[in-house]
Amino acid sequence: MASPANRSVKSSDKKPKQEIPRAKWTMYLSKILADLMVEQALIGNKQKKSFSKKAWRYMLEEFHRKTGLKWDKDQLKNRYGVLRRHYTIVKSLLEREDFTWDESRRMVVANDQVWDEYIKVHPDAEVIRTNGCPIYRQLCIIFSDTKANGNNENLNDLIDLERENSLLLTSPKVASMPIDCGGQSTFAQEDSSSSTEDDDDEANEQTKFQIPTQPGSDHHKRKRALLVNDAMAKAILDMAAASKQRAAMASQGSDRFSITNCIKALDEMQEVDDHIYYVALDLFESANARETFLSLKMNRRLIWLKSKCSSPSSSALV
Repeated sequence: MASPANRSVKSSDKKPKQEIPRAKWTMYLSKILADLMVEQALIGNKQKKSFSKKAWRYMLEEFHRKTGLKWDKDQLKNRYGVLRRHYTIVKSLLEREDFTWDESRRMVVANDQVWDEYIKVHPDAEVIRTNGCPIYRQLCIIFSDTKANGNNENLNDLIDLERENSLLLTSPKVASMPIDCGGQSTFAQEDSSSSTEDDDDEANEQTKFQIPTQPGSDHHKRKRALLVNDAMAKAILDMAAASKQRAAMASQGSDRFSITNCIKALDEMQEVDDHIYYVALDLFESANARETFLSLKMNRRLIWLKSKCSSPSSSALV
């Protein structure tokens, strides 16, 4: 039988488990993940509740390639759950008559009194009030079960994720069809919940897409349904082609001032607190900011970042 002294020696030899650092998400990083999810959803790799194992493996590799961050699958899946809750919050807000969507700012708008009363009951909506939802179009594609049920929050979301792509539906009649959004909303804490809980809840958060019909025969209903399906199919093909083209163009460009190199340089710096780190990640969304940061001498980079932190517009996003 081992003596207490021997047991204490053996126990001291055991190395404590290394904790995985909490992911520091910014809107820039969330958009990269959302774009990857859109691509996988459009090519059929999203199952009813989540993405396939093949899709997660691809997104994990591409996220690392684009950002230089070696985050694991659980960290991406947790963010997937957070983005789904953001989508649910926005959808629930827009179902109310006193909230509207401002496309130019990608924000839900209402007067202060309406917001205050709503947030008393739904405090999770504060993040949407403050930051808006710049990737709401992507979220509509990711979380609306269009493939299985023909549902969609807005047909335009399938083909106009980014204005510079200029992907428009060929049929104005389809694009102008009104949408009836249904379904219950669920609010939860941010990154604290697991991806399993997110998957179990998703079936209760599907939206309802209703094609407006005039009183008449079933022939007109079938004709409109075919028109919608044709437009959606074309939109999916166009989106997939545009995604491949953007990926090919990105791979050909120089990575001297890439987000990866900026983050590597940031990690090598001393005396960088969390606030400065968050602000720096948001600044790296700008190509000009990345070039300026990497062009500065090492001893001037922190001074430059601190000056940016003093700007009200430079606060990091959640």
